[in-house]
Amino acid sequence: MKKTGVITVLSDGTVMQDYNVSDIPLYIARGKLRPGGNTISEHANLDLETIYVSEGEMTAQINGKDVHVLEKEILVINSSIPHSLRCGGDKDCIYSCGIANESLFTASRSMREKYIDQIFYSFNHDYILIKRNSPYYEPIEKVFSEIWNIYDKQPRCYELLITAKLQEYLAYLYMYLGDSDLIIDSNLEKKDYRLFLRMVEHVRYTMAEKISIKGMADAAGVSEKTVHNLFRKYANRTPFEFVTFLRINVAKNLLVDGSYTLSDIALMTGFSHQSHFTKVFKSETGVTPREYVKSIVKK
Repeated sequence: MKKTGVITVLSDGTVMQDYNVSDIPLYIARGKLRPGGNTISEHANLDLETIYVSEGEMTAQINGKDVHVLEKEILVINSSIPHSLRCGGDKDCIYSCGIANESLFTASRSMREKYIDQIFYSFNHDYILIKRNSPYYEPIEKVFSEIWNIYDKQPRCYELLITAKLQEYLAYLYMYLGDSDLIIDSNLEKKDYRLFLRMVEHVRYTMAEKISIKGMADAAGVSEKTVHNLFRKYANRTPFEFVTFLRINVAKNLLVDGSYTLSDIALMTGFSHQSHFTKVFKSETGVTPREYVKSIVKK
């Protein structure tokens, strides 16, 4: 097993989300974006992501749409939604982000169905932008800050304290979504989104293998036509466009890690030959894998 960035590459070449808080499925980090400088290239997380801009401004491109985030505003990006981040003003953008797996919030079955599934499977928008005058902004911002304070100081049993704060955050987020009519009401819609996530998981864990529409359909127990419809509906891409996007996104992390050859990365991300990998990578990013690594090193 090899850890790199925010993924873990297993011995069979599959990948899974990696986390940086001891013993709990949570990734938190701080970052700085410079005007006209570094960017966070397009990627998608398989968990809900929360970004808090503490200084400056940020522009997030989410599914091809520019979203401007002002200082002290909070951006929540839905799972599996492609997005990139850049500075949105004339001074440095300082931000913090948190990516939490839904397993952190598992409670009783009834509690899960009533609250947890409503957020992780019934949030029917690519993102939400919580402005300073928004309902529940103050308690959400306060909890987010408290989580960072605990993580920085790491007192005894800090993992339990963070988990408790995350439960509180989820409660306020649930109330915000409900009051803003951003929760999917239809039971059919909830079912469709669960099926889509099941197919995304299939792609994620079989990335090194040959992926087919039939395989996606079998993973979710749906027809091949439904596969096409759900990917267009929730990812705004065809199934194979999404597969290519995910493979290239993982390849970028492996390239930056520097522990693998191009041939290794090609095989680990489902390309039969290095030349094919290089061709697709350049088509998707505009640069070759080696040029991409050089551009990262320069930053």
